[in-house]
Amino acid sequence: MAREKLFFTADVHLGHKNIIKHDNRPFSSVEEMDKTLIHNWNSVVGENDRIWCLGDLVFRSEAPFMYYLSRLNGHIHFIRGNHDDSDAWKNRNRFHFAAEAAYIKFYGQKMYLLHYPCREWRGSHRGSWHIHGHCHGNLPPFGMSVDVGVTEWNYMPVEFEQIAEYMRYRKPTESHREDR
Repeated sequence: MAREKLFFTADVHLGHKNIIKHDNRPFSSVEEMDKTLIHNWNSVVGENDRIWCLGDLVFRSEAPFMYYLSRLNGHIHFIRGNHDDSDAWKNRNRFHFAAEAAYIKFYGQKMYLLHYPCREWRGSHRGSWHIHGHCHGNLPPFGMSVDVGVTEWNYMPVEFEQIAEYMRYRKPTESHREDR
């Protein structure tokens, strides 16, 4: 039996013309960016794979939100980002799961999922990971946290196994509490 695949991504910004300039993305148009990002997503995420999008999936697009969602593979679990007040959040019932944050366990690894980076999270000093977006690569790594924004992972979703390899070299944070 094949091992279940789990992917993460954030800050995709499908349909967002200005993100090309803001993130210095290597695309000449929003159409080229959208085509590449959808292709990259679908080239690694299969129809039955699970993927967590940690916010900012579609923003300021001329195309309807469902245009994009219908083209993406996988069972999409969604964490609300700062640009998800409109179509994404209104259509949250279209996702397999949608919330402001989540605490999950996959193959024994505990993970706190949130769009925004944290300095501490439940279990941060005991090996729990924090997976986030929002920073577009502009914040240095902290403890056992990782930015899964597309600009940090070659414009593709990142698989759990890749994050596990990255985390092998990270150290848990020290608790600020005296009563550990």
